[in-house]
Amino acid sequence: TKSFCADLARFATSSAEKKALQKMASAEGAEDWKKIVDASQSFFDVCKQFPSARVPLDQLISILPLTKPRLYSIASSPFYAQGVLDLTIVINQWKAASDGHVVTGACTRFIQ
Repeated sequence: TKSFCADLARFATSSAEKKALQKMASAEGAEDWKKIVDASQSFFDVCKQFPSARVPLDQLISILPLTKPRLYSIASSPFYAQGVLDLTIVINQWKAASDGHVVTGACTRFIQ
């Protein structure tokens, strides 16, 4: 999120990285922000891109947004089999708009 970039900028010791993060969090940095979104970068990816922004763990936990609960729908079937549980699971992968590399959803990694 843009607010994550603004918070991360507070910890950057490199003035160039600090300015880049602040710009990305502002309306002026819309193009730079779009590149991050199009590349489907994670918070970890953004942190790696700005190595001088070393955030203490307790602070990092406070600036990372909470993971939102995911709502699931139930697949149903008219065929009932006692003692059988059928699951419908989706593997969530997509190509990043920036360069077409394959991005895997956060929870998909646990079921692959």
